[in-house]
Amino acid sequence: MKQALCKFFAVCTLACTVYGCGHDELTPEDENQIRWLIDNLGVQTGPTWARVCQRLVEQYGPKAVPHLIENLGSTNSNIRRGCAYCLGHIRDREAIDGLRLRLGDPDILVRLECAASLCMMEEYDGVSLLILALRHDETLVRCAAIQTLAGSFSQDFDYDPKASPEARAPAVERWETWWAQNQGNLAE
Repeated sequence: MKQALCKFFAVCTLACTVYGCGHDELTPEDENQIRWLIDNLGVQTGPTWARVCQRLVEQYGPKAVPHLIENLGSTNSNIRRGCAYCLGHIRDREAIDGLRLRLGDPDILVRLECAASLCMMEEYDGVSLLILALRHDETLVRCAAIQTLAGSFSQDFDYDPKASPEARAPAVERWETWWAQNQGNLAE
């Protein structure tokens, strides 16, 4: 699978060289709009925050990648999380190193979003973090973790994020065992 992806990206790189890849086609207005949208990630919440992310992904896509990568280092955790989310949905491999660095972010939601974005690019550096988050005290964190794991690997091992810690424990152990047995296969 990774060989096929490497060939695909080699063809894309060649096409970008010949035809241009879009990163250098930003107008000053586009630059300002991308900056404004990223700044808004820091003050918006809920559905409005999601719409800002959607606009960055759909309207600017790869053109926004350099700005999104730069803002993974923002002092505002909502901006970092939004940039990670957008980068995962754009799936630009230039973002992988920045997302990996943020797996150590002080904010758990930023770490989870980086792990999710990496999984979307079939990079599994954050899976251990996601499995660990299944034991977290906060339901929101557990829900985010199982959503990414189930979406990435098409299984949930009967994990219920709203169950008691005792009721969740067997499913978490199944995830830990599965990952220990399969992470080497997924790295190939």
